Amino acid sequence: MKFNRRGENVRNEEDKEELIEFITQDDGIEYIIVDEIETKRGHYVYLVNVQDETDICVKKLNGEEIYPLENDKEFEYCMYIFAKKNKGKIENLLKEEGRY
Repeated sequence: MKFNRRGENVRNEEDKEELIEFITQDDGIEYIIVDEIETKRGHYVYLVNVQDETDICVKKLNGEEIYPLENDKEFEYCMYIFAKKNKGKIENLLKEEGRY
């Protein structure tokens, strides 16, 4: 499936400007790119629907095409890499909520 990628500068909580990137799929649904990883298996993005924050997905990018993951094993691999990359952020969030 083809997609369109765009960036938008916004102010974060510390009042610093940062770039937020979006992907719009052919079906018109727009997602915020929450995180992105490059691995030996491919280039992956963690996406959240702009209109529905409960609609999340992980997709594989290849050039100008976006693909669903092939199976549960690929999903588990991606979630492991995303969690490992963001371990400190996850721990801080859990501490803030009193769960860590």
